[in-house]
Amino acid sequence: MRNELDLDVALDRLETALEDAAVARAKAEALEERRKQVLAAMVVKHRGAGKGIGEAEHFARADETYKAAAAEWELANYDYRKTDAQAEGKRLRFDAWRSLNATERAKMNLR
Repeated sequence: MRNELDLDVALDRLETALEDAAVARAKAEALEERRKQVLAAMVVKHRGAGKGIGEAEHFARADETYKAAAAEWELANYDYRKTDAQAEGKRLRFDAWRSLNATERAKMNLR
């Protein structure tokens, strides 16, 4: 069985990982909204140039401003997914540790 210090360290690491994932998620969500705003502005710009809605949307997605916003969102989304997976891994390890300790306690009670 691990001691209380190990438990505190594990819980601190899990808490930090969960906080990092939350920050990364917030950044990805903000950049997703920014990407949508850029797309809308670019569609309006191309519609103003006399293009149909479908054509304006294609031109908007090809615009460098939109591509930059999309690339920034993709990086933030990747970072969020990665930090979220790391936090989930820590959570799973903690659950496994807790289950193992419960099993050990149960064995001791049977003796």
